[in-house]
Amino acid sequence: MVTNVCQLCPQILLGAEFRITYYSKKDEKFISRLGKWGDKSRFYISKSGKKCLCYYQLSDGEAKEGYRTATGRLNIEFTKFGKWGIEKGLVQFLV
Repeated sequence: MVTNVCQLCPQILLGAEFRITYYSKKDEKFISRLGKWGDKSRFYISKSGKKCLCYYQLSDGEAKEGYRTATGRLNIEFTKFGKWGIEKGLVQFLV
């Protein structure tokens, strides 16, 4: 299942857990992290016109927990949707 993530309602996403993969300019490589849609998570367009995703990063032994912002092409594979009962699936957020 591939979905345009912008079509998903933020209330449905609240509490959802996922694996996000994106290109890190800082590390100059693709990285994957575990994330959760929190109450401060959102999709938005920056002042410079970039599409951004703010999400809560879960600790995976390699990275600390906390809110992060990813930009560019993102692949998000949802692993848990909690009470909503939505199937696991892959979301591509293209910029």
